[in-house]
Amino acid sequence: MFLVKLKRKLSKYPLIFNFLSFIKLNLIGLYNSFFMMIFSLRFIDNHKIVIISYSGKGYSDNGKYIAEELLKRNNNLKIYWATTEKYKNSLPPDIHYTKMNSINYLYHLSTAKVWINNSRFVYGTRKRNKQYYIQTWHSSLRLKKIEKDAEESLNPQYIKTCKADSKMIDLIISGCEFSTNIYRNSFWYDGKILNCGTPRCDIFFNTKKMTSIKENLCNKYNIDPSKKIVLYAPTFRKNLNEIDTYINYEKLLHYLHDQYNLLIRFHPISNYSIDNKNIINVTDYPDMQELISICDFLITDYSGCCFDMLIKGGPCILFTKDKKEYFKKERNLYFSLEELPFPQAENEKELANLLENFPHKEYKINCLKFKNRIQLFETGNASKMVAEVVERECNDEKL
Repeated sequence: MFLVKLKRKLSKYPLIFNFLSFIKLNLIGLYNSFFMMIFSLRFIDNHKIVIISYSGKGYSDNGKYIAEELLKRNNNLKIYWATTEKYKNSLPPDIHYTKMNSINYLYHLSTAKVWINNSRFVYGTRKRNKQYYIQTWHSSLRLKKIEKDAEESLNPQYIKTCKADSKMIDLIISGCEFSTNIYRNSFWYDGKILNCGTPRCDIFFNTKKMTSIKENLCNKYNIDPSKKIVLYAPTFRKNLNEIDTYINYEKLLHYLHDQYNLLIRFHPISNYSIDNKNIINVTDYPDMQELISICDFLITDYSGCCFDMLIKGGPCILFTKDKKEYFKKERNLYFSLEELPFPQAENEKELANLLENFPHKEYKINCLKFKNRIQLFETGNASKMVAEVVERECNDEKL
């Protein structure tokens, strides 16, 4: 908590913040390079895989679904998951835990045949010639511009890390043609792209699994299954203190007349909590896809999770209370809000009215048009396709 607060204060002074970021980046780079150079003297284990999600923040996202598919196949692969001690108990018994950024982690990273990551490796990470790096990224599609497309608004040290990371990538997976073009144009990458869909979205094609997850989550959080489930998931904001931009929960609950379960999932690094017995805070639940799979409505503002709800085929509403102020401070978008198929609400009364009178027929038509525009690759088989790539690489078979 102290470090988060310090980072917020320092971010107000760009010159100091960038200088300290530069020092930190190079110290981390030296640390990683030193140990990985030593461990490169060991043989590469063709049956070892290292997976990382959100720089070590738990067992989730694309890597989780690829790992589960690999475990089904009885292929004698050893899967190591890099995360913090906070999340190690969430790992299945067949997946080995390694502490993120530890010497043990660097050893496994140096000797694994395949790396799977949904974000960037830290600066100084060294990939050996016969290792294979699959970059899954952490969204099927995104609203805010990323990487090279947003270079002017990103930290120079992050850009340096991105360029070093992209040089190591052997394969990027893509969920739609629009994303494929983004990777080509903004990732400093000209290698192979597998147009297979998004592994984490395979869950939306498995009705039986979604039913089971709903039962488990209803028990875990005391959710009333007789009421519809509304999930509110706002995006990350640079100014984490802008609480007034969020929904007024008391007002929304008043309009809804206790007819819905209201779940809240804040951004993992927002450190914002809520104290209301009528609202269920699921921020600490690591798997966003499972939360989306159980909700009847998703409410977000400018988060890319709206596109996951599009793939699921469920109703999504954008709560755009602060859109004028937000886009003055944040990076540009790939789509204007008006191009998206999701209806917008600018206050709690409009939001409650949309929940009560959602235009399902019109929404379905608009979603179909948008899917055709971005050319989705989603079929529910992405995890299988990536698992096949992993197995071929581990068996030294040509793709």
